[in-house]
Amino acid sequence: MYTELEQHLLSLINHSMIAYIVLWAAYIIKFKRIDSYSITLTVFVLFSSLMTVLTPYIFSYSKGGEGIFYKAIWHGFFVAAHIIEIISITKLHESFRLKISALSLVFVALLGVQASLHLVRLVEKSLFDSTYTAFIYTEGIKFVNLVFVFVCVLCIILGVIRNYQLDKKCV
Repeated sequence: MYTELEQHLLSLINHSMIAYIVLWAAYIIKFKRIDSYSITLTVFVLFSSLMTVLTPYIFSYSKGGEGIFYKAIWHGFFVAAHIIEIISITKLHESFRLKISALSLVFVALLGVQASLHLVRLVEKSLFDSTYTAFIYTEGIKFVNLVFVFVCVLCIILGVIRNYQLDKKCV
């Protein structure tokens, strides 16, 4: 059903998702506090889980037809998910009256990069029907997913430092 490249990409998605969930769970279990890092990690893990589950179905549907509509479904799904994720992160920060941390802004920027990669690829497919940006698109998405793992780790490290400082002030 899937080509070797498609199987490799799905495998990479699954491994990235496992890493995201482990990092998120470690942070939530350790600190049990709502802060900018926990909001960002929670929204990120929820949307990553949703996209991981839906990706094979969206891919199968979009691969099944010819024309720009089917291509737009594939890329549009990810663009919409990233935009909703960005809005969720900012609205949750507002609802808890928290300042968005610099690292949360990095998450938002990386989500914007992924959405942009999807839009560029969709425009190229629809207007030019070429594959000039295919390599940049594929490698860019993989690179951003890899950067997300490191940003999650950095988020946890900074959260640990911040929460231990808060604990020392309370004692």
